[in-house]
Amino acid sequence: MIAVSDGNNIGEFVFPKTILTKKNIFSANGKEGKRAIRVYVPCDKTTSAQAAKTQKWQGQFFVDFNSSCSESTLKINNLNSK
Repeated sequence: MIAVSDGNNIGEFVFPKTILTKKNIFSANGKEGKRAIRVYVPCDKTTSAQAAKTQKWQGQFFVDFNSSCSESTLKINNLNSK
């Protein structure tokens, strides 16, 4: 989980281990993972094609705490079940 805030905007990325392994962020099968990653909240404007591609897949795992409480809770529960 990665918590982010920018002024009044607050949210959290909840990445399942399987996704981080698939994206070669975690080490697996003898292949070394990354030492750091960049995260892009859905409302950020990206400046490159690579950043936009990363933002697109990461957005599935972002929970916006500014949305309704029940919506955020449901999304967190769904992500934790993966």
